[in-house]
Amino acid sequence: GINAEYGTHLQRTSKSTREAGTYACVVDSVEKISPTVKLLSLSTAAGKLSFKPGQWVDFFIPKSNLVGGYSICSAPDPSSFQLAVKYSRHPPALWIHEQCTRGDEVDVRVGGDVWLDPQNCSSRLVILVAGGIGINPLLS
Repeated sequence: GINAEYGTHLQRTSKSTREAGTYACVVDSVEKISPTVKLLSLSTAAGKLSFKPGQWVDFFIPKSNLVGGYSICSAPDPSSFQLAVKYSRHPPALWIHEQCTRGDEVDVRVGGDVWLDPQNCSSRLVILVAGGIGINPLLS
């Protein structure tokens, strides 16, 4: 959200790596998975989405210039992905919780520098710790 102490998502992540362009996506489903979290399943029109476990997306909603930032919580797939979004009054999260429905169109841009590449992991055992909505990147 917007917080004077922390700034906007784009301000907080301004030094993070992100893709140059955006992907047009369609909302396939919106599911309430807890009293405060909605799970969005999205698909890409082009089927060329590329992300690594632990990355996030800049989330552009219709008719707003405010951008949400949400960690991807599904395994890499070029044509679909999932986001679990906690309720807040920040316009992108509020839109997801109060207006978003199947068939809505949004744009996303992949970003983030902290991710796990299981193909290049030297250890067979990896311990991951998270709490609350912070579990999202670990699920990916």
